[in-house]
Amino acid sequence: LGVSPAAILIRLAEAPALTVATFRMGMAAIILIIFSILFSRSEFRNVDKKLAKWLIISGLFLGLHFAAFITSLEYTTIANSVFLVTTTPVFVAIGSQWILHEKLTPLTLIALMVTLTGGVILFITHSSDGESNMKGNFLAIVGAITAAGYFLAGRKVRPQLPLLPYVVSVYSVAGILLLSMALATSSPM
Repeated sequence: LGVSPAAILIRLAEAPALTVATFRMGMAAIILIIFSILFSRSEFRNVDKKLAKWLIISGLFLGLHFAAFITSLEYTTIANSVFLVTTTPVFVAIGSQWILHEKLTPLTLIALMVTLTGGVILFITHSSDGESNMKGNFLAIVGAITAAGYFLAGRKVRPQLPLLPYVVSVYSVAGILLLSMALATSSPM
């Protein structure tokens, strides 16, 4: 429910993708920073260098996810973008096996194959609508892969850190990355 309306509202914004992504992540980070200063400053004391590294990695993946996903909406349909970016669990499952060395159940493997088959069919059939559509579909898949990176990095950190310090840190890193990208590309702020 949270993804579908967001894509429609992003499309209606009629603003450059990096501008939308920067404001979306930046405003969330600022609100959470204020909230954390007021109510949970002490929870940040447990952040050491190892956790900080994973927080930065998670934030970079999240920023790249928003940059790719929101940009994809400029090149493909909302339906294609949302479908392709919500294949994130497929990439989380693959990453869980390859990176975290977790075993996938036979049912999970069947679900992955069905999802991947549908994604490939959508990508190929709707990409034939033009190079622009293919670029949007590709960016949506990049959005799914980078979201998976965000989730996998978060799995390394969250057991050791309360939610608010995690979210504040990750959103701040993502917001800074997006602002840097927007400024580097002269996206209007």
